[in-house]
Amino acid sequence: MIKSVILSVDWDNFVPEVEKPEHHLTRDWGHNETPLFHDFIWKTRANHLDLQPTSEALTFWDDLPLPLASPMRVLVSDSHSHALPWAQRRESPFSLVLVDAHHDLRETAWKLDGSEEFVDCGNWASFLVEAYPFMPMYWNQAEWSKGNVADVPARYKDRIFQGMWPRDGEITDIHICRSGCWTPPWLDSQFIDFVRRCPAWPFVEIAREKPSWNPMMQRWTAEDLEEAVAFTEQIGSSGKDIELMRKEVTCDNLAKRAGSCRPTSSRLTGVEDPGSSH
Repeated sequence: MIKSVILSVDWDNFVPEVEKPEHHLTRDWGHNETPLFHDFIWKTRANHLDLQPTSEALTFWDDLPLPLASPMRVLVSDSHSHALPWAQRRESPFSLVLVDAHHDLRETAWKLDGSEEFVDCGNWASFLVEAYPFMPMYWNQAEWSKGNVADVPARYKDRIFQGMWPRDGEITDIHICRSGCWTPPWLDSQFIDFVRRCPAWPFVEIAREKPSWNPMMQRWTAEDLEEAVAFTEQIGSSGKDIELMRKEVTCDNLAKRAGSCRPTSSRLTGVEDPGSSH
């Protein structure tokens, strides 16, 4: 029996990709983790994407179907690609539970010059499945994303249990990622609250690269918010959406986060900034 369970949770699982009725655009950024998609382009996306977290985000930690080990390792990152080296640090056999809107089993991820494969947020799980042929993987996909994302590749279908958790074992490792290229800056404060509700808080490890990729700091300052508001007003965003962004990113909120979201036990990881290699 495999007792150790690694739980990897993607914040985008709780942020439905919902477009406003008056728009017919589809999401435009694929699996690209670059500063453009992480920070800058959200000012235009705010005009046509109505993104708010689902209620499951509030109860997720209370509803876990497996017990938690003590002690337990927890990593918080922006990119989901950190999950691969994090899982590989577990020496004993383990099962993987993925809570994610996407399966992250994409098979092909070549560098621009076509020379070799690299690990990214969309294929890290395929590397893990290939490296551990006896590892069970359980993919719990958000209801809103079913039918909207690619199916599990045929070569992995007999290895992946969809909509299930292991029947026994305990959670020994937790990885939580923000996926900032898929989730908007105005929800960063809610992501931080989600992490702080994790039973292991504040004893977590933070994967920090460049400041804007620090998952426990908000990407937008109050000035960034005002700039986005001015831009969305110029291109016709609704007053409701603007007020929502103002509520999520305020000077008081930013000051509170900066003072309260530093874990008492953390260290930096050596994982490369995901925006630096694309």
